[in-house]
Amino acid sequence: INIQVSEYTKVIYVLALAYYLRYRTNYRTLTGLLVPFILTLIPMALILKEPDLGTSILLLPTLFVMLFVAGAKLRHLALILLLGLIAAPTFYFSPLMNPYQRERIQALFHQDDVDAQWRLNAGYQLNQSKIALGSGRTIGQGFSEGAFFRHDLLPEEHNDFIFAVVGHQWGFLGCMVMLFGYLVIIAAGLTIASITRDPLGRLLAVGICAMTCTQAIINMGMTIGLMPITGMSLPFVSMGG
Repeated sequence: INIQVSEYTKVIYVLALAYYLRYRTNYRTLTGLLVPFILTLIPMALILKEPDLGTSILLLPTLFVMLFVAGAKLRHLALILLLGLIAAPTFYFSPLMNPYQRERIQALFHQDDVDAQWRLNAGYQLNQSKIALGSGRTIGQGFSEGAFFRHDLLPEEHNDFIFAVVGHQWGFLGCMVMLFGYLVIIAAGLTIASITRDPLGRLLAVGICAMTCTQAIINMGMTIGLMPITGMSLPFVSMGG
């Protein structure tokens, strides 16, 4: 039995952070944000050791959204975000980043290169994904009818790149229906958060919404070439546990 511990960590992280923030007010100061960030950086570091860059990145947007809803000051969050962006190049060249992860980031900036060697190696998966999506056009090639589906032309089509399969088979309209489904889930979660009087319940609802929304955006973004390929699955759609 294969168990990806980081999948359980995502749920436990939201529970732990919501439990910590539910009645506190010290996070309205800059120093008060230290503990929530420690609660985030510890699982991030452990997940990076797997290595799983995608899931570790997923925790940060969730933290910012939960802190904002809990009452943290926007200027403090903006300052931390700015410091993180400044430190990003240092992280890129640190031992925590594996060579293949750097290669995935580089592929984002070279995706339009006409070099055939690049398209057959580092850029193969992204290039195939964009072709699959584009060939779906408005209504798609039909269920199990597209060439990418029949001839297995897209690696990880059942998991990381399932969005490209949806676009290939059901086109732009199919992708819009999927996006509408996520909007319904997010709207329902935020409605629950807005009507509950329990601080823990409100933070849990917001945390799950933020994590689901962020994961979906990252997955679809990497499929169409707007974000680096991280190996992150599409919530409720990709095959797997």
